[in-house]
Amino acid sequence: MSDIETIRIKLADIIHKKGYNFRELSLKIGRKDSYIQQYIKYGLPRRLNEIDRKKICQILNINEEDLIDDELKRTQTNFNANVGVSYSELAGRDYVDIDILSYKASNKYQGEIIGKMWLNFTEFGNWYYTNPFTLKIIRQESDSMEPKISVGNLVLFDTSIKKYIGEGVYVIRVGAIVQIKRIQMESGHWFTLKSDNELYQDINCHVNDLEIMGRATYCLGGERL
Repeated sequence: MSDIETIRIKLADIIHKKGYNFRELSLKIGRKDSYIQQYIKYGLPRRLNEIDRKKICQILNINEEDLIDDELKRTQTNFNANVGVSYSELAGRDYVDIDILSYKASNKYQGEIIGKMWLNFTEFGNWYYTNPFTLKIIRQESDSMEPKISVGNLVLFDTSIKKYIGEGVYVIRVGAIVQIKRIQMESGHWFTLKSDNELYQDINCHVNDLEIMGRATYCLGGERL
């Protein structure tokens, strides 16, 4: 078993055995000099992105599998099975394309793809440290999450997360209603759905009445300049 922390410890050991230091390796992969130290000692980022991981493995002359944790392996396996093309093949492309889903004013989720966002893979990896191929985008149509998420903001959410993994902001469906809410677990069977906007009251919801569609991970604000 290789969890995220084990991978960091393993990488630190490999770096020293290969005669490098954290600063040197950071600069070799085109990052600031403290990048590898922050990753190994503090878990920032939580996981190396695909491009950085490939560069590190090439420099250290190691198998990329050595730096892939079990959670990411499961994600890749599921992605390959669903899409029919390997994660590595897609990661080698110059772009990431992410579906933008409809989110009607009535909040009735129709499941239709209304567009795509195309991002340069290298640039994407510079600011977003997760598997891009399980991401979707949804537009916030309510002011319930103000000021964190404003009406019209595009919200990235990770569809590989289908269950509650701790307090955070999730894209959820209750019946036919899709919402972006902050979720807290109150007991083994009840959630509290919270809005950042104080004008909205908390909602208690039984776990059987709620479907987690993914965890919200990033908000594209799009403020007017």
